[in-house]
Amino acid sequence: MDRSVEVVIREPTAEDADGLGAAHVAAWQIGYRGLMPSGYLSRLDAGARAERWRRTIVEGGSDATTLVAMVDDRIAGFTSYGPPRDDVDDGWGELWALNIHPDFWRRGIGTALFSAATNGLVGLGYSHAYLWVLRGNDRAIAFYRRQGWQPDGEVKIDDQRDFTPPLVELRCSTALV
Repeated sequence: MDRSVEVVIREPTAEDADGLGAAHVAAWQIGYRGLMPSGYLSRLDAGARAERWRRTIVEGGSDATTLVAMVDDRIAGFTSYGPPRDDVDDGWGELWALNIHPDFWRRGIGTALFSAATNGLVGLGYSHAYLWVLRGNDRAIAFYRRQGWQPDGEVKIDDQRDFTPPLVELRCSTALV
C-alpha cells in the first residue's frame, strides 16, 4: 500500500497555531511514551501549546526558522532549525526540533521536513549540524541514522523538568557540505 502523500512545506502563519499545537502535543504524547513520565505527557495541552506557537509566530522571539508540513490543509508536522544553542565550533548549526503528528508517521513527511531543514541550514552558511535526541528514542535515532546523522558521543542532561531520573539526550551530527 502506498502511504505517501502530497506535502506542502512552508513557513507557518498565526492561523497555523492550533494545528501546530495539536501536532506538537500528539507527537510528544505518542513518541515519548515510555521515555517520559506518563503523567507529564497526559497533562500536555494542545491549546496552551497553540498559544505559545501563536505568540512565537506573531511576536517572533526565536532565532530558529520554523517550517510546517501541510497535507490536505492539515498541519502534519514541523521542524525548527538555526543557530546553535550550545557552545560549538564555528560553522555548526542546530536542528532544534522535528515533530510529526502520529497520524502521518512513515509517510515521507519527516524525511521531507528533515531535508528542508538541512537545506535551510546549508542556506544559512552552516557546514556541519547537530541535534539532540532523547536516549531510548530508538525510532527517532534510526530515522536520523537513515538521513546520515550519527550519534557522536556527546551527551547532556535535560534538567528543564523535575523528572527523576532526569532525561538524557544524545547528540547526533553530520557534515552538511
